[in-house]
Amino acid sequence: MALIAPFNFPLEIPVLQLMGALYMGNKPLVHVDHRVSLVVEEFVRLLHECGMLLLLMMMMMRGGRERSDRPPLRNTCVLENGWGDERVG
Repeated sequence: MALIAPFNFPLEIPVLQLMGALYMGNKPLVHVDHRVSLVVEEFVRLLHECGMLLLLMMMMMRGGRERSDRPPLRNTCVLENGWGDERVG
C-alpha cells in the first residue's frame, strides 16, 4: 500500500491514511513531499517512542531537505536526484 503525503496537509492526511493502513495489517510505503518531510519523520519517531515497530512501515523522501541532528530512521529511502518535482512544459 502506498501513501502520498501532500505539502498542504503535511500531518492530517498521512496520519489518517497511515493509521488506517497499520490498523488493517498492511505495511504502507509513505512517500513524503520534500517540503514537509521533517513533519512526517517526527511523527513516525513519536509512533516509535510509543511502541510501534519501525519494521511495520517504510518511508521514502527526497533529499535536500533540512535534516534534523537525529540519526535517520531505518526503512527510510532518501532519493538524492528527486523525481516529480520539476514541471515540464
